[in-house]
Amino acid sequence: PSPAPSSPPPPLPKGPLLWSDEFDGSSIDESKWMHDNSPPENGEEQDYVGPGRGTSRVADGSLALTARRSADGAVTSARLTTLWRFNFTYGIVEARVRAPLVAGLWPAFWMLGTDLLDPNTGWPACGEIDVMEIFGTRRGAASCSTVHNSRHSWGT
Repeated sequence: PSPAPSSPPPPLPKGPLLWSDEFDGSSIDESKWMHDNSPPENGEEQDYVGPGRGTSRVADGSLALTARRSADGAVTSARLTTLWRFNFTYGIVEARVRAPLVAGLWPAFWMLGTDLLDPNTGWPACGEIDVMEIFGTRRGAASCSTVHNSRHSWGT
């Protein structure tokens, strides 16, 4: 016999809203977001570029990031960060994310500790929460959520 269905979990407590972006303007709010043009990591083949290159836009209450392949085969995309603009210790994070399941793309929504760039801490000791990563069928799954820290991290 099947186990009896469990009751739904109690609702999470709601606290004060600490930060939000409803993308209700016509451009990225640079007081909240910064284009991260640092070199690709994890064997990625694209170059991250800043605004004005057609890889990031705000429209209809959404932020859209687009990967583009040029005639010579080079791929550009956008990576945005709130580094140096917002951080928190405790709270609830909510996001609406829609991402394609396409070979060669690895869309993700993740959070890093603010001491990422501290040479005495760095990654993975700063902590990382991968809220959502979509990577095709790597490791036999289409998506995952992961926690990385100094005690646990696949790939290190």
